[in-house]
Order: sequence, then C-alpha cells, then structure tokens
Amino acid sequence: MVTSKHCRSNFKHHNIGQFRFMKITLRLYAGLSQYLPENAVGNEAKITIDPVLDLQGLLECYGIPDEQIFLVLVNGVYIAPDDREGYMLSEFDTLAVCRYAYWQSSLQLNLTSEVSGRSSS
Repeated sequence: MVTSKHCRSNFKHHNIGQFRFMKITLRLYAGLSQYLPENAVGNEAKITIDPVLDLQGLLECYGIPDEQIFLVLVNGVYIAPDDREGYMLSEFDTLAVCRYAYWQSSLQLNLTSEVSGRSSS
C-alpha cells in the first residue's frame, strides 16, 4: 500500500479561501490493491484529491501502471482510455479500476465453457 497523499497538481490559487480538496472513493480490483493508500479497507479507500487533477493524473499519482489497467468506471460508467486525460472527477464520485489479467481470465473461462457446452456457474 502507498502512503496517504493528496496528489496535488501544480495549480496555485491566489485566494486560498477559494481552494478546497474534494473527496472521492477509490476502488481497486484484481491485484491492484497494493496501490491503495494506508487508510484502505479491503479494496476501497476514501481519498482526498485536488479538484484540478484529471482522471489520468489520479491514476498516475497512485502509481497504477497503464499496462495493468483494463477497466475504469466512474460511478459505474465506463471511461475509455482516450477519455481519461482531461476527464474531471466530482466530489463524492466512485472510481473503480480493474486489472487486465482478471477480465481476460474471466472472459476465457466463459468462452471455453460456452464452446464446450458447460456452464461456468
């Protein structure tokens, strides 16, 4: 697990009263939990981020390797890789990230079961 951090950007406010961090929930699945901060419970952590940090910046801030990321959901909605840079999160959003190998294994199991006529349940 990584130490707790705010993942600040280089953005500076002239009036400190206008600036505030926002809270979101970060959920990491399929072996990515090593990138969660110390305050994580299971695969989930409540984190505080700089509101000007985009989705791609947040993933980089927590050190999650691009090649390990397969599925990214914000509040249950899929965010394509090309849309992650510049995608701004909102207060209380839930960000879920799943590793590629997990989904690939599940898909192969389901396809094998369908071809052989067996149920995967």
